[in-house]
Amino acid sequence: MAVVMVSASTGVMNSLMRKLTTLMGEEYRRLKNVHKEVASLRDELSSMNAFLERLADTDELDVQTKEWRNHVREMTYDIEDCTDDFVHRLYIDGADDKDGFVHEITRRLKDLRARHKIAKQIRDLKARVQQVSERRTSAYPEDDYIHRDDLVRQWVAEGFVSAIHQRDVEEVAGSYFNELINRSMIQPLYTDNNGDVLECRVHDMILDLIVLKSAEENFFTVVAGDDDLRSAVSGARHEVRRLCHRPTAGAAIATAATTASAAHIRSFVFSGQCSLMVPLNRFKFLRVLNLHVVQSSGAGGGDVDLTSICRLFHLRYLKVTTSENARAQLPEQIRGLQHLETLEVHGDLAGGAIPSDVVHLPRLSHLIVPGSTRLPEGIGSMRSLRTLEVLRVDLTSMDGLKSLGELASLRSLGVWCFGEDRAQQPELWDTFWSSIASLASHGLRGLTLFGPLLPPAAMDMAGRPLLPVAEYRLQTLDAQLWLFHGVPQWIGQLRRLHRLDLTVNSLRKDGVDALAALPALLYLCLRAVCPPRRWLVVGAGGFPALVDFFFTCSAPRLAFKEGAMPKVKCIHLTFHAHGAELFGPVLEHLAGLRELPSLELLSATIGTGEADIEETMAAEGALWRAFMNHPRNARVHTQRADGLTSDFFDVADGDDHDGSGVDLELM
Repeated sequence: MAVVMVSASTGVMNSLMRKLTTLMGEEYRRLKNVHKEVASLRDELSSMNAFLERLADTDELDVQTKEWRNHVREMTYDIEDCTDDFVHRLYIDGADDKDGFVHEITRRLKDLRARHKIAKQIRDLKARVQQVSERRTSAYPEDDYIHRDDLVRQWVAEGFVSAIHQRDVEEVAGSYFNELINRSMIQPLYTDNNGDVLECRVHDMILDLIVLKSAEENFFTVVAGDDDLRSAVSGARHEVRRLCHRPTAGAAIATAATTASAAHIRSFVFSGQCSLMVPLNRFKFLRVLNLHVVQSSGAGGGDVDLTSICRLFHLRYLKVTTSENARAQLPEQIRGLQHLETLEVHGDLAGGAIPSDVVHLPRLSHLIVPGSTRLPEGIGSMRSLRTLEVLRVDLTSMDGLKSLGELASLRSLGVWCFGEDRAQQPELWDTFWSSIASLASHGLRGLTLFGPLLPPAAMDMAGRPLLPVAEYRLQTLDAQLWLFHGVPQWIGQLRRLHRLDLTVNSLRKDGVDALAALPALLYLCLRAVCPPRRWLVVGAGGFPALVDFFFTCSAPRLAFKEGAMPKVKCIHLTFHAHGAELFGPVLEHLAGLRELPSLELLSATIGTGEADIEETMAAEGALWRAFMNHPRNARVHTQRADGLTSDFFDVADGDDHDGSGVDLELM
C-alpha cells in the first residue's frame, strides 16, 4: 500500500485545517460570530491545500508559482500561531477576543490574495516539494544516530501526521519512517527481530541535499560551529520556523536582536554549552524542544536552568540530555503545558524529581526519566500514557503501584529497583506483579526491568502465575538484570512474546519446556547462574519460531533433537573453559547442533580467566568437533575472554558436577 507523504506546505496546512475544524466544534459553540468566519476561512484554505497537493506530484517550479507557494506556507504558519494563541487565551482567562482573532487571520488571507492572484494556467504548472519527513533529518549532524522514536514523536508534535484508516498518528508516522528507509534516504543501523529499524543515520551526501533543500524551502535552518546565529536568523528572507543550533565554544552568545527573532520558531534543537543557548522564554510558539546541554568549560558542574519552559504553552515535545557535570532544573510546575505529549530527560535531575503536577497533563503520552527519579503521586490518572520509563518500585507508594495497573493505554514500561529495605517487602511485590498482570491484559507490549539483581521478596512473587487471562499482549520482556529463581510460570502464558532476555538462578526441564512452547519467540537471551544438574534436551517442535539464541552458563548442558529450532540461524554460547573438564564431555554432546537445518553461525565466547592453555584449547576443540560436517556448512566463530573468570558464572558448590543425569539419546 502506498504511503501518503506530505510536503512542507501541505503538512502545516493540514495541521491548521484540523484546528479550524476544532474551533467549529461543540466546545466553541458559545463563540457564535467565530463559526461563520472560521467556516469561510477553512473553505478557502481547503482550495489552496488541494492545489498544493497537486504541486507535490510535479517536477519543476517556475518563479511565480514558487513565490506563491512560499507565501502560502508563511501565511499558514502565521494563521496557525494566531489560532493557537487565541485558543490558549480562552483556556487561561476566558478572553473572548474573537473579533481580533478573525480580523488578524482575515487580513493575512486578503493580503495574500492581493499580492498573488492565481491565473488559470497555474494549474498546469509543475512543482515538486521535498517531503517534510526527509527535511526533518536535517537537524541531525552527519553520522549521528537517529532514533526512530525520537523522529516519529517530533513529526507528531509538529502536526505533520494525521490518523488514517483507524491507524493512530504514531503508526502513520512510523510508516513514513519506513518509507524513508525503503527509499534509501536514511540508512538502517539497528534492526529488531521483527525487521523494524530502531536506529538509523543519514548519509553525508543525502544530508547535504536535505540541508540545502530545507534552507531553500525555509523548513529548517542549521547554524553550526562559529557561524553567526544573529545573521542567520535576522537576515533570513522569511521568518525562521525551525532552528538547529550547534555552536562551538568560541561562538557568540545569543544577543537581544537574535532572541527577538525567536518568537516565530516552532522547533528548536540545541547542542552545546548552556551559556550559548537562546533564552527559552523567547520561543512563544515553540512546539518541539530538543536540548543536549553541557556546562561551560571550567564551570565545575551545576544546574542547567530550564524553569522558563513552564511558559512554552504550545510545547508538545520536550527532550533534555545533560552532560555528566550538569543537572537539569525543571520548573516546579508545568501544568500549563496542556499540549505536551513527550517529556524525556536523560541525565541527572535537580532535586531528583519531576514536577508533581505532571500527572495533570492530559495529552502526555511518553514520560521517560532517569532511574533515580521519584515519580509523583497520581500516576494512575495519566490515562494517555503509552510509554513510562523508569518507574522506581522502591520509591513508589502502594497506592501508586496499585494505580499503575489502571494505565490501559500503556504500551512500554521500564522498571527500576534497588535492594533497599523497602524492596524486601512481599506485599510491595504482590501489588507490583498484580499491576503488571493487569497491564499485560490491557495491551502492554514491552516490559524492561532495570537495576541490580532482584531482591528475594520480588523473586518469590515473580514465580507466581499472573491473573487468569486468556491471552496477554506482551511482545518484549527484558529481564536480564533481574535474577529469578527459575523461569517464572507466567512466561509460558505470553503467547505473543517475540523477544526475551532472562536471567535465572537455576534452569530446569520445566522451564526449558515452557520457553520452547512459546510460538512467537524470535530472540532468546538466557543466562543461568548455576549450571543445570541434568542434561536439558530441546525436543522436536521446540522453539518453532526462534531465530537468535544466546545462552550463558559455565557449562552449556544443552542438546537438540531433530525438529528442534527449525528456524534458528545464530547460536551464541558463553561458557568457561573449566566447564569442559568439570562436567565431562559437555560440548561433545552438542552434536545435536547438526540437526538444526537453518543454522548459519555458531558463536562462542570462552572464559579463560583462571584456566590454563590446555583447558582452553580443549574447550575450543570440543566445540569444533561438535559442529563438524554440518549440512549447511555453517560458520563457527570462537573468541577468548581473559577477563571472564569462573566467578562470573557463580557456580554453586552444591550442584552436581560429575556429568551424571538423564540418558541422552541424540538422533
